[in-house]
Amino acid sequence: MEGCPNGKAYGGPSGHRSAAIASVVSEVLRALSSCTSVALLDALPTLAYAFDPTALTADIPAAPLAQALEGFARQTGLQLIFVSEVLGDQRSNAVSAGLSANEALTRTLQGTGLKFEYLTARSIRILAAAAAPSREATTNVPLETNRKR
Repeated sequence: MEGCPNGKAYGGPSGHRSAAIASVVSEVLRALSSCTSVALLDALPTLAYAFDPTALTADIPAAPLAQALEGFARQTGLQLIFVSEVLGDQRSNAVSAGLSANEALTRTLQGTGLKFEYLTARSIRILAAAAAPSREATTNVPLETNRKR
């Protein structure tokens, strides 16, 4: 038998017991990690609705969208996550002081083809809104012509 660094032999009755314990612990941890993930996913929408950041303290004027979002993040303390190419050279809408963060961000993005969703209570992802399928895509569906009669 091979030896442990402490001079004892591997294997034997205690070696099998240790392997069994390690296996059980591993399964329990795996199960707990799955439960935790599901619990966190269920909690995210609740966190988003429960979190009500303070109202804007200053107007955010119409500006290049990246600049307006920077001002929004600075005022609200929220972290915005987006790919800069998604913003392009779009301009934001002006928003007034006193609006809630959710209302201000909704108005800022209005007409840009972008939407937002909370990832956590303090972080928001900005992404392209799902476009409805074009009329051409829905009307040019090939029909099955090889039907047996």
